[in-house]
Amino acid sequence: MSENPNQAVVAIVRCPSYQEARVNQALEEALSLLGGWEPLFPQEGTIYLKPNLAGPFPPERGVTTHPAVVGAVARLLKAAGRRVVLGDSPAGPAQVSYVKFLYRRTGMENLARELDLELDLDLNPVEVKLPQSRSLRVLTLNRSFADSPCLFNLPKFKTHLFARLTGAVKNLYGAVSGVMKAAYHTRLKDARDFALLLLDLVDFLQPRLSLVDAVMGMEGDGPTWGHARPVGFLLAGADPLAVDWVMCHMMGFPPEAAPLFQVAAPPQVEVRGVPLEEARVPGFRLPSPNTLKDGLEGLSWLPQRFKDYLGRELLPHPSINPLLCTGCRRCEQFCPHQAIRLKNQKAMVDLSRCLRCWCCHEVCTEGAVELTRSRLGRFLAGVRS
Repeated sequence: MSENPNQAVVAIVRCPSYQEARVNQALEEALSLLGGWEPLFPQEGTIYLKPNLAGPFPPERGVTTHPAVVGAVARLLKAAGRRVVLGDSPAGPAQVSYVKFLYRRTGMENLARELDLELDLDLNPVEVKLPQSRSLRVLTLNRSFADSPCLFNLPKFKTHLFARLTGAVKNLYGAVSGVMKAAYHTRLKDARDFALLLLDLVDFLQPRLSLVDAVMGMEGDGPTWGHARPVGFLLAGADPLAVDWVMCHMMGFPPEAAPLFQVAAPPQVEVRGVPLEEARVPGFRLPSPNTLKDGLEGLSWLPQRFKDYLGRELLPHPSINPLLCTGCRRCEQFCPHQAIRLKNQKAMVDLSRCLRCWCCHEVCTEGAVELTRSRLGRFLAGVRS
């Protein structure tokens, strides 16, 4: 714990590879810097491991939390006699067959078999009431998350087109029942409104600890189709907002650029282990502009109706590469504003309905959803290509 009770502690430790001994050593060091994991978890009951399983991608893509990190945590907990359950509720069909496929592709199935872990296949949704909510009064979560008293949060170090980064806070959106993810994007079109929902999830789920897999991260247009790059760290902290504040600085953009810290005051943070300046990732590529504030700041003097028009016309928008599109309908099914339809077995985007929430970009398993700008849009945003 921090000597200053108003400060949240975040540990940063070096971890240059996913070799088992390296990850185990880094995990032990991070937890030691926090004062140990035991005080955060009761001795009785199940500990639920919640990695970022954003889609059925192999670990080397850098999209999902690596099995080596999840495995190190699971071994530690099981050695202490704790019951461990592993699971996630990704955007996608609420079908057991799909979730099994997800676990297989992300390496979680093999890990569970090796360590005798229980994989969560309970997809039953339940409604939870949030009387003190900042956003929606009722949320539909997977029952496993709604009932889990001890959540161990295992996010990935990644960018995000809509939320700007996906870390300890955004990873909790995985608790939302699959199809409801798109529904909430429909209700919460502004990234700041969406951030309020994420804060409500933090309050309801109250993860006991967040450990970020930053051995390999993702830069650019995450969370699924950015570029994997070595980062070389594990981050750990009990306060998810503090962990994300550290991630912002490591990525190289001020926290106020993230919608999360536009609606929540940045916490006071004490960094232990590697100094924050040494942990900054050189040349880390940020996500493409998604709002007028992100990419067209030179037009801020215009009347609002003109800014809205130019924002729609000039900022990046999703387009479908017909050579990659397989006509699977995933983007159509999970577009929160029904802006995508199939024509001749290829997806087509109706830009007049598009929210730029990038759900289509996230759920496409083929990389067929691309970011497109007009020439004028590229010029005003300072983009060369």
